Amino acid sequence: MKIVALPTIALVMGVALTVGCASGNEALKNKAERVITITRNERRGLEKTIPAAFDAIDPVDLTPGRIKTYDTRTVELLFEATAIAADYSDRPELTRAMEDAFEEAYKRGFIGDMVKQLHTRYVTERRWDKARALYERFPGSLKDPEVREPSTPVSGPAVYEVAPDGKSMTLKPLDIKSRPLIVAVVSGGCHFSQDADAAIAADPGLSQALTENAIYVDPSRYSLPLEALAENNRTQKYKVFVLYKASGFGGLDFRQTPHFYFLNDGRVVHDVLGMGPDITAELREGLTKIGLAAPSSR
Repeated sequence: MKIVALPTIALVMGVALTVGCASGNEALKNKAERVITITRNERRGLEKTIPAAFDAIDPVDLTPGRIKTYDTRTVELLFEATAIAADYSDRPELTRAMEDAFEEAYKRGFIGDMVKQLHTRYVTERRWDKARALYERFPGSLKDPEVREPSTPVSGPAVYEVAPDGKSMTLKPLDIKSRPLIVAVVSGGCHFSQDADAAIAADPGLSQALTENAIYVDPSRYSLPLEALAENNRTQKYKVFVLYKASGFGGLDFRQTPHFYFLNDGRVVHDVLGMGPDITAELREGLTKIGLAAPSSR
């Protein structure tokens, strides 16, 4: 009886362990799919719902030792969910988790569009060293333009100035305290930014005031449309710069465009978000609050 009982117990335990691991794997898949589903089905409040859904994933499940135990589909879903969460969270460790999932997928010969997504993450974080290394490893991936930065790190407000030919950009610290200033967060690919630009251009006095006192910044979170920015800078009255890092601008959010911030001594005293029917009046109000005034359009 003992000879029969021992292997029977071992078999039962083995089945139980296999089922338990599969169940855990499916649970993790469901959590990752939940994050992905939110981006497909919801349009508002993602800044809260995405991080909340991603927090259901235990940080231990994102470690290399754990990732290598998952089936390929789980690795794929975990990579995508982590990439989405990184877009809505100020958590640099998520980039490392993306890298770990990427390496595991690469070992298995399945990376899909992960190279592009990882490159996008490096662009968002302004990690040009990693972006270059990725390009050298996968020459078919997107290559970034030449980026010129000072040898000493820049921690405060800073922007990239785009070269006239759109092939390079140079990092420049930005003074936001010595005078009243408007930081206009715009994107050439955003039709609301385009509408706001048209409304401002239709008001010559307001257009002049912003041209003289505003710095236009394109967040360029996922890509660098340098040639388009260079063309704008050659043909328009105002120059558009590329954001360095949002963390250098205390109190400013660069995730939505257009967004106009009116600063006095570096502090935000008024802001206008989006393109509304009263945008010109709201912008004039902001100018007044920082001690500036736009000539009448009449």
